[in-house]
Amino acid sequence: MSRSPTRGGWCLSAVGGGLLVWEDPDEDSVAPGEMRDVAREEIPRLFERGG
Repeated sequence: MSRSPTRGGWCLSAVGGGLLVWEDPDEDSVAPGEMRDVAREEIPRLFERGG
């Protein structure tokens, strides 16, 4: 799994099988979001947009 901090304290994680999870680890009241079946070649682009 990879983690990348983004603007505003959010983290983006890429997990095997094309699962992306974004969350704010400092904010318990906000549920993590997710995307499934993300193409492997799309993941680096999404990490670039987050920072």
